[in-house]
Amino acid sequence: MAALMHSMYLPFTADQLQGHFAPVLSAGEKDRHLRYYLASIDRAREYDDLISCRIKPTPAQTRLGRQMEKDERFWVAAALMALYHADAGRTRAKAFGGLLERAGLRPPSGFRHWVDALSGPLDLFFEVSLPSPRCYRAWLRDHLDERVPIPYLRESTTALRSRLEGQTHTDAMLLAMTPGLRSSSRRRCSPMCRLMLRSTSLATSSRGPSMSCWKRPSCVLR
Repeated sequence: MAALMHSMYLPFTADQLQGHFAPVLSAGEKDRHLRYYLASIDRAREYDDLISCRIKPTPAQTRLGRQMEKDERFWVAAALMALYHADAGRTRAKAFGGLLERAGLRPPSGFRHWVDALSGPLDLFFEVSLPSPRCYRAWLRDHLDERVPIPYLRESTTALRSRLEGQTHTDAMLLAMTPGLRSSSRRRCSPMCRLMLRSTSLATSSRGPSMSCWKRPSCVLR
């Protein structure tokens, strides 16, 4: 049986955690997300060795060795993986539905309860990068004077291929590829239900595009 990564702060195996990083098409460092967690755990082990040998760690060694205690990546991963893997995954809809209801978020249109919207297969991913919505980038190109006040930055965005808005980095994403039965039609619906666990600002009709194309921390059907 594979060893747990950390008995308290990440009580899951490395293979379990690796399975929650979304596959990407672009070339990049292999296992770069997993290496972050492994490096932090190694530093914690080195810190514990110093304590067991009665060697007083330096402030830097303490800060690095106890990083997990305040590292939001560990807290998010451990908390959500606990819900995802509890009871061999049989209670995922109920667990995440209860979490969203406690957060005060309303279920998507057509669903009476979150558990109904999440009754299909669920995928949980961490450290996901999402491109900006096309409609927002199109709106932004026509409103540079309002959104880009620094002259040299505004001048650099005049090129057609310039990137006006970077990616949104989400701590976690819960995907319901085939949401459950709608309360109105009681038929299976197929659009993707996306929950982005990240605090983002919301636009108003006077300052930008409509909410239908804005990046927002809610479950949206598209």
